[in-house]
Amino acid sequence: MAPAAGSAEGSYDNVDPAQVLGALKRFSGVLSRLACALVSAGDIFGTDGSSRPGAPCNPEGLGEISFGESAGLDLACHVLHSRGRLLLRVGVQLVIHHGENSGLKEEHEPESVVEDLGIKFEFDNILVGPLNDWIGFAVSSHTKNLALDLAPAEFRGYKDRYVFPFELFDNASRSRIQHIKLSCVSLKLHSGFKGFPNLKKLDLHLFDTQRNNIDDMLSCCPNLEWLSLMRCRMKDELKVKQQLARLVYLRIAYCSITKADLHAKNLRTFVFRGIQLPIDLGQVKLQTAELHLYNATLEYILTVLPKSLCGVQNLTLNTYLPLEMPSFLKNICSFSQLKILQLFLFIDPDGTDNILSLGSFLRAAPLIEKLEMHLLLS
Repeated sequence: MAPAAGSAEGSYDNVDPAQVLGALKRFSGVLSRLACALVSAGDIFGTDGSSRPGAPCNPEGLGEISFGESAGLDLACHVLHSRGRLLLRVGVQLVIHHGENSGLKEEHEPESVVEDLGIKFEFDNILVGPLNDWIGFAVSSHTKNLALDLAPAEFRGYKDRYVFPFELFDNASRSRIQHIKLSCVSLKLHSGFKGFPNLKKLDLHLFDTQRNNIDDMLSCCPNLEWLSLMRCRMKDELKVKQQLARLVYLRIAYCSITKADLHAKNLRTFVFRGIQLPIDLGQVKLQTAELHLYNATLEYILTVLPKSLCGVQNLTLNTYLPLEMPSFLKNICSFSQLKILQLFLFIDPDGTDNILSLGSFLRAAPLIEKLEMHLLLS
């Protein structure tokens, strides 16, 4: 392997000094803009990047900046508070290596590129300005992967959210973004929002939004392949009008929604945690589905889910299930392609007389090859 810049191995006798100078200028550009972002947060973190002792959010904070990676130059800024949790992390990598003819080459990247930017600390309203500056830093640094984790240690009773500044992204930066991970945010789209055309992975946790905003956002991400929605506060239908043709993984967990309605014809994995509700995924041929349901009924599982999980081959179901023998069992629907079924069922001891009703799962899965059943008396 060719030695990297800063490595003690190899010889640089034939290296063009102009090329080295160009690489250092690029790195200097990152440092200068990084310093500006830190200065804007000086009241909280200190102008050296460390957390200022006595600041409202970090009374005993410590800071650290380190350099060096075998692949090139790497900058990491870590800000820790008294609990020792990672609050801030910025990753920058400028790759410099030996190319043909023993000349030192730079990767053909725009000036001052920061492909990965991660920020983590508990949100407070006083941080809105500095956070906006960090997002601006990501935009100007050609960031492709953005992670913003502002979740509190305790979710209960926590209402403040950071209004994510979509308006700071121009056409070029929207096209560059490939991965976005956000927590403790509010999604309010501005007029004229055009989405992220090359976004492949979207991970949203502890967020609030409105039905039209989430619809517009997802509809404007045509290349989305992986989507996770956790602890969404909306109290409305999750409805996406546009086909999510490239989506292969979908997780919906602990969301206050009344219905999930989105079509993803190539969806392969579906994970759901929450109360039983109407789910419409369109005509999909799922490979794997994992469901953790609260207050589910046998009727819902055997008459509604087969229509929602068309073609599922591997199903894992975890739920509290009252055992009854209602008349609907004569009209159960079929998991026509189901081959592997895992059941983790919490049952009431008073319902054990109807334990044979669980045999209905076999009637609903004519092609079943493997059945695994775990029963726990609750």
